[in-house]
Amino acid sequence: TLPLFPVELGVLLRADHPLVREFRGEAPSMERFLDYKRFGMTVSTDLHAASWDRQLLGDDPEVLAQVVCSSKNGNDFMDVLERTDFLMFVPKRGALSLLPRYNLVWIPLPEALPKPKVRNIVLAWGEMRQRDPAHQWLRGLIRDWARESEAELPKKEALMRSLMEKNFD
Repeated sequence: TLPLFPVELGVLLRADHPLVREFRGEAPSMERFLDYKRFGMTVSTDLHAASWDRQLLGDDPEVLAQVVCSSKNGNDFMDVLERTDFLMFVPKRGALSLLPRYNLVWIPLPEALPKPKVRNIVLAWGEMRQRDPAHQWLRGLIRDWARESEAELPKKEALMRSLMEKNFD
């Protein structure tokens, strides 16, 4: 396996969302966070880890009922997130990649939430492919992409911060 980058989970929401204004782009309180409905992203076939919501909030039916729709592809919800007060748990890198196309921002998780189980995104392959030249080439491309995108993070984070600050009172 090859570690690519860490997973920093947070909340994706529109740049002028009430939580962005109220908490000035910082982590919202758990109480205020739970005032809003969410979209869910399916990330595992294990029932208890099936979504970021289940991993962070557990199996409480009342809390899970706030997830109005789930998908394996979080991009399915971007247009609606941009136009509503819905929220969605996403890794920060994914949120930063959306900046050029959507008026969405990423804020940290409420402090009361546990840290997610997944700590890193890794590239995995079978032993029989370890020395395969085509596989080595492809792994190299993916590794290089991960390193290059790491270097771009400060610029993207600054852009996201400026989007949020436009909406501060």
